[in-house]
Amino acid sequence: MRSVFGVLVLIVAAAATTDCNTSQLATIKKCYQTYLAAFNTTFDQDLPEYWVYLHDPRMNWLLKDGVNIAQPAVCQLGNNLVQCVAGTRPCMTSHTYTQLGAYNGTEANDYQIDLAVTQYQCGAGYNILMQNFYCLESCRSSHQNLLDKCDASMKTNVILHGLCKAAQINADCQANVFSNCCGHNAGVFMCNNVVQGVNALYPECVADGKLKCQQPMLALIQDMKAKMAMSKVL
Repeated sequence: MRSVFGVLVLIVAAAATTDCNTSQLATIKKCYQTYLAAFNTTFDQDLPEYWVYLHDPRMNWLLKDGVNIAQPAVCQLGNNLVQCVAGTRPCMTSHTYTQLGAYNGTEANDYQIDLAVTQYQCGAGYNILMQNFYCLESCRSSHQNLLDKCDASMKTNVILHGLCKAAQINADCQANVFSNCCGHNAGVFMCNNVVQGVNALYPECVADGKLKCQQPMLALIQDMKAKMAMSKVL
């Protein structure tokens, strides 16, 4: 999925932004200092490299301790971050992370996307994630070639159909791969990951109703929540 967002970075790089002021930047930096410290990452001067110092340590934690133990803790941290920056979100764009010392534009976009995806995964998508985590990871490993094909067509589809339609095609493509592996709700979950990432960089697509996902099957979510509650009792 890195490549689809990479295409979006090139497209939206010149978009107009309203910079956060000095006070807002100080607030955002403090929020991220607290968040990154939970992953044993220090943020003093420049924003640490995203994949090395945030994404990979977070994923390693999940794989090491297991989703039932680590994911609630990861999401508590993520939700704390989202709440911490809530007052500054209106001014936050990828350029905000450049102002905080991100190494380059790609890194800045990675952080901007991560915040949006975290809000979904630890909010509306949380129950689906908990139910399907290991299947999603297995599917990604087994069918990376299909996911690469989804992303490879993105640049061409932007030229042919425009950004929003191209993003919808990609989201549907990703969703089909994961729904075939893990069921309808897993496809909805991955579609929303793409949508949230696109929305973080190019909100017009979602605002105009040009980018959307199917609704999850609530019965499956309720069944999972009941099983989780029962396991706690036992």
